[in-house]
Amino acid sequence: DVDFNYPGKETLKNSDAGIDPSNVWNNWGPISFRDFTGLPPSIALQRIDGTPSGITLQSTILGTGAGPNGVVGVSPGNATVDYWYGDNTHPVIEFKATGLKTAKTYKLVFYASRRTDGQTADNRETSFKVTGGNTQTQTLNEFGNSGNAATITGVKPDADGNVVIHVNKGAANTNVTGYFYLNLMQISLE
Repeated sequence: DVDFNYPGKETLKNSDAGIDPSNVWNNWGPISFRDFTGLPPSIALQRIDGTPSGITLQSTILGTGAGPNGVVGVSPGNATVDYWYGDNTHPVIEFKATGLKTAKTYKLVFYASRRTDGQTADNRETSFKVTGGNTQTQTLNEFGNSGNAATITGVKPDADGNVVIHVNKGAANTNVTGYFYLNLMQISLE
């Protein structure tokens, strides 16, 4: 499980705090609000039990920044209340997952949310495209979302064990600034 986090909103395995007592989270985020200052260029992922997974995420294109206004939703609160985001000025977030098993297929689940905070309802659809040995795309309108996720199954890595994850505003996005979001991602073997 990967939390695309905002500074100070990391999701921790901490049974005393009750955040997520049974799972280790991979927190990937900048040290500064609204830009990617201090973002590590890659992160070696751990399994939920804390052992190395052999999978690394490498950032290739960054969006606008990180924010703290997500909706508590499908995972522990801190994982869904913060996000990375892009807009018309920075229209893509892209990263590569390396170290995948070429003979296996994977399921990727993306969650995205943004609180409405009394704003005019609009569609902030986000497109999640995964490209490796095959290409698949799912979309999700995250404005006010508290329970829906975009799930892509049957993901095949390329011959080198890599997939590229490309996140941008979806075709149905009607937000004048083109905001789109990424709160968390889960990768699992099928």
